[in-house]
Amino acid sequence: MSIEVKQLIIKSDVKDNTEEQESSSGEKTNLSCEMDAIKSELLNQCRKMIIEELKKSKER
Repeated sequence: MSIEVKQLIIKSDVKDNTEEQESSSGEKTNLSCEMDAIKSELLNQCRKMIIEELKKSKER
């Protein structure tokens, strides 16, 4: 039995502390919400991939 592992690399710019302090709290909330949505979507995609691979391995 073999399971193919796919690697996802996300590149993003990281603000330093001074930029974060200058941004408004609304921007931080929006950014936090966006990150939560991205995490959820990635998690769902990973689950789907794992389920598909497990189904394929059972069929063999």
